[in-house]
Amino acid sequence: MFYWLAQNVVSGSAIDVNIINDSMSKYELLSIILSVIAILIPFFQWLYKRFIQKVKFNYYPNKKASLFFNRSGSYVRIDGSFEALVKPVVIQDIKLTVVRRNDNQELNLVWSSFISPMTQSIPGLATAQINETAHPVRITENTIICLFTEFADINNTPYNIFINSISSLVEQAKTLRQNHPQYESALKVFQESEEYAKTKSLMANFYFWQEGDYDLQLFVNCIQFTKIYKFKFNINEKEAKKEKRNIDETLISILKEFYMLKYDFHTINTEIKAEI
Repeated sequence: MFYWLAQNVVSGSAIDVNIINDSMSKYELLSIILSVIAILIPFFQWLYKRFIQKVKFNYYPNKKASLFFNRSGSYVRIDGSFEALVKPVVIQDIKLTVVRRNDNQELNLVWSSFISPMTQSIPGLATAQINETAHPVRITENTIICLFTEFADINNTPYNIFINSISSLVEQAKTLRQNHPQYESALKVFQESEEYAKTKSLMANFYFWQEGDYDLQLFVNCIQFTKIYKFKFNINEKEAKKEKRNIDETLISILKEFYMLKYDFHTINTEIKAEI
């Protein structure tokens, strides 16, 4: 049967082209062809987008980094925006490494919280920003999102080491508040205590922000890929000295809580420059 059909097709006797021409005009045939193409175009577009076209991913920092030190140790905040083009992207986590050039010491942090750009006013207290624990983020295609992000020690190692000493200082501060109506006299006794000196020495080991140049790298880990963004920044002598006072302020703040006094922490806000 197939052999007979093939022979007749070749000879032109099985299918008469004239029949097609008689029953279907050229315009109708062209219309069918175009309809088939129109049906197939979305399919081929999906194939191209799914298997061939690559996602485009951009990061736009606001060119500033905030450098902190307190009970959580040394940590960083960087505000910026992420953009996904062509395809959606899921950011699984972001890691940050800071290298101090003068001695090649490293500070390794991970994203810990998102900071809301909006502030909330609390009666009787200063305005505060809302924090949200960092979590995977999905960016839909052709969309840009803002992430104001703090990077810290994921295990909160400094605080876990300080906790016993801090607990002792809390008890000491409580006693001082009962015996010293004036904050200044209590502070003098507080800072002269052996526990204060011991805890201050311990905290100094976790202090990272010295005068000099630094290299900073962001490792943005997505499901599809990992992007690395490199920056550099500098801390001048004046800022370094102010920031180092946070070691004492971290301990003094324990006493200030009992006297309902405002904390006086310093934050270094430094310009970060992208490395090409």
